[in-house]
Amino acid sequence: KSTPFALMFGYTPRTFDGDSVQDHANLVQGSLCDLLKLRTAALTSIVEEQKKIQAYNNTDKTKAHNYRVGELVMVMRQVVGQPGESKKLALKYKGPYVITEVLPHDRYRIQDLPEIQRTQKFYEGVVAIDQMKPFNNTSYVSSDEHHEGSDGEQVNVVAEVEVQEEKATSIGKTRSCRKKRKPKYLKDYE
Repeated sequence: KSTPFALMFGYTPRTFDGDSVQDHANLVQGSLCDLLKLRTAALTSIVEEQKKIQAYNNTDKTKAHNYRVGELVMVMRQVVGQPGESKKLALKYKGPYVITEVLPHDRYRIQDLPEIQRTQKFYEGVVAIDQMKPFNNTSYVSSDEHHEGSDGEQVNVVAEVEVQEEKATSIGKTRSCRKKRKPKYLKDYE
């Protein structure tokens, strides 16, 4: 290992103890081959360290989701409210939107669903991948899918939801309550 100064100029600077820089300048002419070897060794060690650091830092990172044209996504919204108004329960994402075009640099062109138009003006825009998430709501059923399923299947889905709600309420009823006792220091006064 060498200092950056020695790699650049070929010698190590000395202090004012009597060592002259001129003596070392004469040695530089003969050690140009050594200087090139030192520089290549320093370059390889720098590249190896960079690879180690990159591998270590990339262990926690996940790759971005690649969306395709036609997929449904939710878009992150900027929660804006009045001063003093709670933003805790405000919706973090709006949507769903459909992807119409894949653009370079992890950008996507999105637009409102044809069946659902939330505002008077039809929305179309470009969104970065870090502002989107996949739309995974299973309760959302478009009008085409609603007519395809039979009535029996819809009744079964409703029955399953009711059973799940009953289980949730029965769990709350069977939970044990806290027993109320008088403090121990009042034991003598009963």
